[in-house]
Amino acid sequence: MIGPLQRSLKTRVTLFSLVIFVLSLWALAYYASKMLRTDLEQLLGDQQRSTVALVAANIDQELRDRLTALEGIASNFDEKELKSPATLQYILERRPILPLMFNGGYFITDAAGIATASIPVNLGRVGINYSLSNNVAVALGEGKSAIGALEIGKVLRVPVFSLAVPIRDAQAKVIGSLVGVINLSSDNFLDKIMSNPYGRTGGYLLIDRQQQMIVTGTDKSRIMEALPPHGVSPAIDNYQAGREGSVIFHNPKGLEVLVSVKNIPVADWYVVATLPTAEAFAPIHDMQRRMLLATLLLTLIAGGLTWWILRRQLAPIGAAVAALGARPEQGVMAEPLPVTTQDEIGQLINRFNSLLNALQRMVKDLGETQRIAHIGSWHLDVASHQVVWTEELYKMYGFDPSLPVPPYTEHMKLFTPASWERLSTALARTRETGVPYTLELETVRNDGSNGWMWVQGEVEVDSAGTTVGLWGAAQDITERKRAEEDIRLAEARFRAIIEASPIPFALNDSALNITYLNSAFTQTFGYDLADIPTLEAWWPQAYPDEKYRQEVTKDWLLRLEAAKRDAKPFEPTEVRIRCKNGSERTVLATATPLVSSFDDLHAVALYDITERKQAEEAVLEALARVDRLAQHVPGMLYQYHLRPDGSSCFPYASSGIKEIYAVLPEQVSQDAQAVFKVIHPDDLQRVSESIQLSARTLSDWHEQYRLNLPDGRTIWVEGEASPEPAPDGGVRWHGHIRDITERKKTELLLHEQLDELHRWQQTMLGREARIISIKQEVNELLAQSGQPPRYGVQLPTDRVPGVGQMPSKSAGDDT
Repeated sequence: MIGPLQRSLKTRVTLFSLVIFVLSLWALAYYASKMLRTDLEQLLGDQQRSTVALVAANIDQELRDRLTALEGIASNFDEKELKSPATLQYILERRPILPLMFNGGYFITDAAGIATASIPVNLGRVGINYSLSNNVAVALGEGKSAIGALEIGKVLRVPVFSLAVPIRDAQAKVIGSLVGVINLSSDNFLDKIMSNPYGRTGGYLLIDRQQQMIVTGTDKSRIMEALPPHGVSPAIDNYQAGREGSVIFHNPKGLEVLVSVKNIPVADWYVVATLPTAEAFAPIHDMQRRMLLATLLLTLIAGGLTWWILRRQLAPIGAAVAALGARPEQGVMAEPLPVTTQDEIGQLINRFNSLLNALQRMVKDLGETQRIAHIGSWHLDVASHQVVWTEELYKMYGFDPSLPVPPYTEHMKLFTPASWERLSTALARTRETGVPYTLELETVRNDGSNGWMWVQGEVEVDSAGTTVGLWGAAQDITERKRAEEDIRLAEARFRAIIEASPIPFALNDSALNITYLNSAFTQTFGYDLADIPTLEAWWPQAYPDEKYRQEVTKDWLLRLEAAKRDAKPFEPTEVRIRCKNGSERTVLATATPLVSSFDDLHAVALYDITERKQAEEAVLEALARVDRLAQHVPGMLYQYHLRPDGSSCFPYASSGIKEIYAVLPEQVSQDAQAVFKVIHPDDLQRVSESIQLSARTLSDWHEQYRLNLPDGRTIWVEGEASPEPAPDGGVRWHGHIRDITERKKTELLLHEQLDELHRWQQTMLGREARIISIKQEVNELLAQSGQPPRYGVQLPTDRVPGVGQMPSKSAGDDT
């Protein structure tokens, strides 16, 4: 059904003009908005970068000031003061600048990382080992000042970070560290810098690049919030790599924001200023709404003017349409249309009139061509031997359609000799008998290449029944012929490949007949087609055990039915086949259709896995032997696998794991959490960190730690293992863990005995010193009375009584 839009040229042109007009306006608005957005984005980016640079500079300077203050105080300590915790505590209490800079307190550690003095005292930091804190480790190990990682404080139990500087003796040797702590959960110097919002809805974030974690920000609830993993946001990945500048992207919450970043070199941090683009580009959105209203108004005005102009300009076409409407509908119009103007419309009507004469012949040719084939057509005048081709026929032969058709006498060159002979015979017979012909002929194109053509022809007779011409249609079937040849070659290649394949193959048809067996099949199983012409003959020979045959047959038919029903590949199945010579082979059997479905011809492949099964059984037997040997090794032998995602498992653990961890090997074969749950809470972090260190450096792992077993016992164990890279990108250790509880008890008893010996030695040394003092007093009294001294109590100048050294008696000492 033709609608008003299809009947009215004025309406279509008007609408088309309006569309162009509206698109032009919107293109202009879009261009202006785009340019304005670009300029505004540049301006806002410059302003935001300046702001974030100022914030970053302030934070950098504040951190440097605190490091400088710590370094200045640390330089005034000496070795004697570090040995006196009371002196250190007194010195720290006399440093009024430190409480102003470090709201989380500050403390001093010895060379082993153990806190010896702390402010405030009530936090109880003294005695805690901070050597595992990365900045304390750098200060003590490398002698450098460092800013620590963001973490939950050991005593404050809130988010904190610390600054550590080394304390050196007179020889510049590191003998301790001074550490200041910033408590992020309470007011601190970062809040003063970053608490104010950026714009109305924007803000700031301070991010630790190494930890990929938010240190603090305008929104303090985001402290210690982790950044998205690498690969989720390319913009965040660029800033993590050290890039600075401004960019627009969607943040992890899905909000489009304008972001500027500035690095803080002293801490490997960076400051981020964010502003939602909805706020940043609000003026542009207001302008776009105003332009929409203006566009609608201009569209109405332009539509009215276009309609009025078209109505005047298309009046001649309206007159021509009226004239055509007055003509009879049947037949071809014989009289020309009236021409009222000499413009483009008048020229169009003139061209229309010139086509009327050719239209009658074209309508007849078109009708004949449509009746015969709707493809390429030709016409031969019997009397003049003049031939007419359609354009498609020119293309089939490779000729230029603008050139005349080759003479009929030259047509034999367009076919191979055999095809021309067949065509000539068919043309003569059709001309004499009037019986149409249909042939497939091999052609020779103008460029010398060969092709194939399907042709059909019939005679044209006059009113007296005399043959005056021949009509025909032709279709290029070169591709079909090539496809048929490709199929024939593919079938030959398939048979050659399947025959040369070392895998046994059989072809089954829809009637369950075995139509083909390749050489590998006969060589492997000994059967040929004479032995197993059908599946019915195959089953009892391949599976002589009736019970097993029923199982295999049932399973095979179920898999075949599932493959047909779900249009999925046949699921392979493992079976044991009895060969013709009585031996047995284990194979992996599968099937695949060669046509469209399993209802037609399909191939069955039998992959011989006998040797592989034997090898697997040998491996299992070897593993069993290893496990039996491991049962006689004290403790447990194991493989520990740390996956790239952080999870872990014990792919192998000897039965000794039950005595060590009170778990079974199968409980930790996929997940090692059951092992880590029994590690003493005070040792868990140390053990985990030592595993991570061994994984990063691929160095041998060795650790001693305690286990809290379910029966209430606490035991000591010692583990050692060697790591290697795993195929999945993780790390795998091979090691041994043994119970050293008794050894630990012996060591503890030895330490207690040594302490008792030391106390006894000190007591004896005190008594000897008292005896020497008494002797000296007797000698002095004798000297005052004029008598010679009785005791020789002078000690050598190079001998001082101490641990493991007793004072010696003089020759005249009789006590």
